[in-house]
Amino acid sequence: MLFLDMRNQADIQSGLELFKGILDEKVKASQPKNRKGNFLVHGVSVSPHQFATYLALKGLVIAGNHSPSYRAISDFRGDGTLKSSIAGNIKVLRSKGLITWETKVMSIETSNGSGGLRAERHILYKFTSPPVVAKKAGMDVLQSMSKAINRELAKAAKAINKVAR
Repeated sequence: MLFLDMRNQADIQSGLELFKGILDEKVKASQPKNRKGNFLVHGVSVSPHQFATYLALKGLVIAGNHSPSYRAISDFRGDGTLKSSIAGNIKVLRSKGLITWETKVMSIETSNGSGGLRAERHILYKFTSPPVVAKKAGMDVLQSMSKAINRELAKAAKAINKVAR
């Protein structure tokens, strides 16, 4: 009976150590990562082209142009980037949570005088911090689980030492 109890305690301890190892790897893996050659903006990795677009857009907004066109952003960058590349970079920056904007629906006058066409225009660009609150909450849960496992490991080691005496 004594041997069986010690083996169960050892199994519990090894299982807890294995689970703790998995949690520790998860905590390390969830830290902000940066690929080689990329930039970190508020903990988010962006490519050099996206970073240049981000800086150009931010520079224009700070200068007072709160709704710059893609051509104005391209001209501000000064590297001859196409408008389509600027549009793609801005879409990626928005999906990463670094910028937001409001849209305004405008009617387009045609040559025959009918104004049936509508277009949306990005206005009032805003620079936001990415939503890391949910990530941080998840990290808090992982860290509290890790502390609980440490306590259980200490209890299991104490029980094994007590039984071994």
